[in-house]
Amino acid sequence: MGERFFEGSAAHFYVKENLLCPPMSISWSTMLLFWYYLIFAPLVSSMSGNCSSGRVTFERTPGIQLPNNELDQFGPVEFLSKTAPTACYRKCLEDDYCEGYFIDHVDQKCILLRKGSQSEPLEGPLQHSSAWSYHRKICLGDQPCPRQWAFDRIPGVQLFGYDDKPLSNVESRDICLEKCSIEDSFVCRSARYDRFNKTCVLSRHDRRTAPEAFRRSLRQVEYLENQCVSEPSRCMFHQQNGRTLVQGGHVHVQGSAVTREECELACIHHSDFTCRSFEFDPGSNLCLLSPDDSYSITEGLRPPSAHGRYFYERGSCIEVHMHCEATSMTAIVKVITPFRGRLYALGHPYECYAVSVRANGEVALTMPLHGRTCGTKNLGNGTFVNSVVVQHHPFVLRSTDRRIDVACDYEEVQRKLRGGKQVLEGISTWSLFFYPCKKISMKVDAAFALNESPILSERMTARP
Repeated sequence: MGERFFEGSAAHFYVKENLLCPPMSISWSTMLLFWYYLIFAPLVSSMSGNCSSGRVTFERTPGIQLPNNELDQFGPVEFLSKTAPTACYRKCLEDDYCEGYFIDHVDQKCILLRKGSQSEPLEGPLQHSSAWSYHRKICLGDQPCPRQWAFDRIPGVQLFGYDDKPLSNVESRDICLEKCSIEDSFVCRSARYDRFNKTCVLSRHDRRTAPEAFRRSLRQVEYLENQCVSEPSRCMFHQQNGRTLVQGGHVHVQGSAVTREECELACIHHSDFTCRSFEFDPGSNLCLLSPDDSYSITEGLRPPSAHGRYFYERGSCIEVHMHCEATSMTAIVKVITPFRGRLYALGHPYECYAVSVRANGEVALTMPLHGRTCGTKNLGNGTFVNSVVVQHHPFVLRSTDRRIDVACDYEEVQRKLRGGKQVLEGISTWSLFFYPCKKISMKVDAAFALNESPILSERMTARP
């Protein structure tokens, strides 16, 4: 099935993963002032030459279209009908005279902008349409990235409070993109460019790692999100009831997937774009992949679920390892960086926790086998169990957070006396098991009394 033209030691340890809270979303697109598109956004790249010192890629601006009755304003264009997004992308990528393209994800229209097209800021109207996106050809440093576009661009919004590396006298947005792409002192997940002040601010965060800071800006800025950031390999997907993929959004049909599990794996390993959600129809074995999620789709654009189809959104991606030592067990969790939250033992958030992140993105929590500090339980026969919570936000549990049940099984146990203490030694093996958690809800009555608590380990208080 092709692309639609929607787009065609004693150590055994186990893990149970749990989703904790409903997802947060930022309804930013309804607030965007599209006047910014008219004033600040040249439609055609300033890239010239053959990009011999780097690689050719694209910057995507979703949600804008070029009206058909205005095409003559932009000089040489090529109009292609019934063209899938990947075909349109390849057509422009392989054509040295193509400087960008518009794609209609509903009617499969592809508009290629040729050299000589209008490169000054638009004077004519641009229209907002969730069915369209604009892809501008750019030249970045020779960093490997298989994505069809290296950056998403959203005018008029920014991350507040996460200015990790401000740069001044940056003459163009392309230079700002390059600075983010090659930054080596930290992982640059996003950048903010101010065209009038010539400033570029690099950030470790993006709208998914710090969604509460992603808001409309009164300044004339552009939010630039790096799509080439690598993530840990194991991701948890959670079903979104009453939801389906946005009609007209960028969607890829994965013809080789015939089960939900295969569709999920296809989403994890998809390389054309970062797959953040998928939809599966078990009746027809239809598997649809999308680069969008709750953070990039506004509430008003989320249609009701189609009958018989199931929609899943990617949550956190982590890797978990265990070390089962003689007197303790250590959970090592590799998370997306930056990590602003905490890793703690369930029921002991203040006595037994870790917040420090190693340079490789690992957070380690060591829990003693005995004592009450971390609540480790001895089940007998050399088996010790505990539960840890991976909380990404510093204060709030969210749907991307997880509860992980871990166990160390000590085999061929020998007791020896070391320094006056008895320790356990033995040959160890370990393995991982992942499970979804139960849905948890919270109800607050008119008097602000908490009727049902979603708390895992501590009390919550509501403040006006």
